[in-house]
This record gives sequence, structure tokens and C-alpha cells, in this order.
Amino acid sequence: MKYRLKKKNILILCGILVGIVLLNYAYTYAKYVANSTWNYYLQSKEFFFSSDSLDSEGFKNVNTTWDGNKTTFNIKNSISLDKITDYDIKYDVSCEVLQGDGAKCLMNGTGTNTFSGTLSSNQMCINKTDDNVDVSNYNKSKCEIDGYTWSKIEATKELYFEIDKNIDDVVVLVTLKTKEPYSKTITGTFTLHKGTKEIEKLVKSYESFTNYDILTIKNLYQTSKCVDIKFNSTKFRIDTDKLDIKKYEEDANGYVNKVSLQLERNNDYKIKFYKTKFDELYDESYFTVEESNNCN
Repeated sequence: MKYRLKKKNILILCGILVGIVLLNYAYTYAKYVANSTWNYYLQSKEFFFSSDSLDSEGFKNVNTTWDGNKTTFNIKNSISLDKITDYDIKYDVSCEVLQGDGAKCLMNGTGTNTFSGTLSSNQMCINKTDDNVDVSNYNKSKCEIDGYTWSKIEATKELYFEIDKNIDDVVVLVTLKTKEPYSKTITGTFTLHKGTKEIEKLVKSYESFTNYDILTIKNLYQTSKCVDIKFNSTKFRIDTDKLDIKKYEEDANGYVNKVSLQLERNNDYKIKFYKTKFDELYDESYFTVEESNNCN
């Protein structure tokens, strides 16, 4: 008897679990159908609205080289170049810090976490013929009378949010809702990680070839840097061709032994040198690379 009751209870429990799974599936499917139906309805009204960083399912954005400054994202009155809304779209956008050590998110320079705006539609004359006539200033009437195409133009707006604290990691949820003429909600999470200071540096390396050597300097900083490169001019002759040298110094014999260069962020710079003694072997330790102010 106890065995039968135990078996019956197990069957009941299994039935409940199966029911929960089916209900969850049904809810998810119903939500998908509802979103698809609504999106179809909006498209039937030629209401097109999208973003590269937000969508109706919750787009996930990850930035592992965040510099701590503002994070931008766009919105568009289109879903493709041939599906563009031809009327203004009013919207509200907000941001919320999901993880971030008590930090706050500020939208578009407002000092708050919300912002409201209008994405304005635009139309212009397009020349799809081969006559090379500039029709960019034509109005609708002249455009069509002269046989050109009066067309809707995609409108894109850049928005941004900022974090009010100096922290290394933060997760932000952005929610944007259109309110006129139709309602649509798109969201996105932004997982931001600030690059550690250890990777922000100047890295030098040296390679020897048959007739010349190459000193490579990598600027791993997030900003451009002015650097002084010092070397022994009795061992090396620098090839200044194609180098944008800001300043230089010479030794007593008139040979260059120091140059100042402006290195752009996240770029490699290769500098050619000729050895005065071809049988000598050198490496990057023979060169001094230092930040300076000599590029001004």
C-alpha cells in the first residue's frame, strides 16, 4: 500500500514538473508570437525603427577596452535602406546600472538617467540616371518634373550614456520606447570592462634583416603619444624617409642620434636603421623610448 502511494506521489510530482515546463514554453512561444505579430503590424503601417545595439529581444553588447568615458549607441528610422519611416518618431530612453558598485547612469548629458527626443524623417531628390546632374538641392516638384526620384532618407541619431563613478566594471541596461505615432520597445545590455593600466604602455621590438634593421614601437595607450627615440649614432644610421619627425638632434659629426615622433593610439610604427658594422648584432635594448613634449 505504501509503495503504491509513493509511486502515485512520484507520478503526480512528475506531472507537475512537466506542466511547469509546458507552461514556460507556452509563455515564451506566446511572447514570441505576440512580438512577431506586433512587428508585422508596425511594418504594415510602414513604421520602421531599429538600432545596432538594441533590439526587441535585449541585445548584448560587450566592451573589454572601455576607457571609462561615454558609451554611444545609435537609433534609426529604418530596418534596411529600402524600408524607411517617412514620419517623425518620438521616443523616451533610459539607462539603469545593473552591476556597478553603486554607480549611476546618466543619459545624453542630461544629468539624469532619462532622455526624450524626436527622430526626424527626411526626404531628398536622388539622381538614379547617368546624366551626372547634381539634384541634391531640388525640391519635390522640380525633382519629379525633371524625371528624378524623390526618396526617403535614412535618419540616424547617436545617443550616449555616462557612468558617474570611476569604476573598472559595470553592466548597464538601456531601454528605449517609441511613443508616437506607434509604440515599440527595444533594449540592450552593455557590459563594460576598463582595460588595466598595465597594458597601456609603449612596447619596442627589434628585427635584423639582410641590409637593414627595423625598430618597431607599439603605442598601446588609448591616446596618441609624443615619444623621444634615442640611439647611439656611431652604431646606427636612421632612415628618415617617410617619417614625420617633429624634432631631432645630432651628434658632433652631424649624425642624428635622437628623434621625436607623434604616435597615434593603438598603432605600430616601424623605423628603419642601418648598422655601421654589419657583423654586429643588436636588440631593442640599444634604443631608449620615452614620452616627451617635443612634438608641440
